Order: sequence, then structure tokens, then C-alpha cells
Amino acid sequence: MKKEVKDYEIIRHGYMHEDSFQGCGTSFTEWDNAYTGIGDCEYDALEDAFDMVAGDYDVDYIYNTESKETFYNDDEIEDDTEDKYQGIHYYVSIRIKG
Repeated sequence: MKKEVKDYEIIRHGYMHEDSFQGCGTSFTEWDNAYTGIGDCEYDALEDAFDMVAGDYDVDYIYNTESKETFYNDDEIEDDTEDKYQGIHYYVSIRIKG
């Protein structure tokens, strides 16, 4: 049985190179778990994070209180073969109190 979400926090880290993202944790915080999603844009990263949360928690509480459309961001990095875009992703974390 999945755990109930009592509270949550969504953190938009933005675009970063995969080598420079330091992660997101729960040490010395009130949160129980942290899940980080990555994608080509903010919306994709949020969907990835929601998928991970859904493995452990009932996400209906989040879906009912958040409109995912508000996270849509069309500032997606263009699909470019140049090396400067290799390894750059958008990161979003969800911290959960359950």
C-alpha cells in the first residue's frame, strides 16, 4: 500500500550540466523523502519526478492541489548537435512529508 502525502515542496533547479548538479536531499529538514526528475524542459522533469514519487506515495493529493499545466515551460533547449548542449538537463525535485 502506498503512503499518504501530507505535504510537499517542488523545487525548480533549472538547467544545469549533469556534472554540476549537486542533488537534493532531506538532511536537517522536515521532509521525509526527495525525488529528482530530469528532462529537456521543466514539464518533462516534473513528470519524471512525479513518476518516481508515484512509486512510493499516493500522488492524488499533489495532482489535486497542483495544476501541472502551470509548470509548462517552452524554453526547451533546441536539439543541437553542438557539444555545448551535451549533458545539459532541466532538474526538478519534489520533497515529500508522509
